[in-house]
Amino acid sequence: MPVITRSQAKKIRHEELKYMEKNTQIFKVTLESDACVIDQICSHLSAKDLINFKMLSKDSRFNDVISYKLQKLRDHKRKTDYVVKKMKNFMADCEKTKGTSKKIKKCDIIFQFLSKHKWFLQEHEIFRNVVENKLFQFIAESDKGYSTRCIEHLNTLFNLLPPSEYYDSKKGIKLYGMFNTKNQFIHI
Repeated sequence: MPVITRSQAKKIRHEELKYMEKNTQIFKVTLESDACVIDQICSHLSAKDLINFKMLSKDSRFNDVISYKLQKLRDHKRKTDYVVKKMKNFMADCEKTKGTSKKIKKCDIIFQFLSKHKWFLQEHEIFRNVVENKLFQFIAESDKGYSTRCIEHLNTLFNLLPPSEYYDSKKGIKLYGMFNTKNQFIHI
C-alpha cells in the first residue's frame, strides 16, 4: 500500500478544490449566460425542490424563473383539483339517481364535461382506460339511440370511430365492433 505524506495529501486536496472551483465557475457561467438552462433544470424539479432552490438562491433572475414555475405548478394543481371534485360530485349524483333514462342523462353530462377537459384523461391513464371501457360497455348494453351517442363521445374523447363498413352497411355496430385506444378490436 503506497504511503502518502501530509504535504502530498494537502497538495491533492488543493488540486481537487481547484478542479471543483473550476467546474463551479463553468456551471455558473452557463447558468448566467443562458436562461433556457435554468428553465430546463426547473422544469424537471418537483414543487418541494423548487421551493428549496428558491430559498437557497441568491440571484433574483433565478427566483423569477422559479416563481414562474411554482405558479404554473399551483395553477395545474388547482385545475386538477377542480376536475377531480367535479367528477366526484357527478359520480355521487349519478349513484343517487334512480331510473335508467335519468342515469343516461347524468352519464351524458359526465362525458360532455370530460370532453372539455381532455388533458385530464391524457394525464391519468388509469382513469382514461376506465372511461373508455365504460363507453364500450354502454355501447354494447344500451339502446340504439344512446349507443350512437356513446360513439360520438368516443370520437370526441379518444378520436375513435367504428370501421368504415359500419357506415356503408345497415347491419350496425353489433356486427363490426370498434377499435379501442390500444388498437385492439372489440366485438360489441
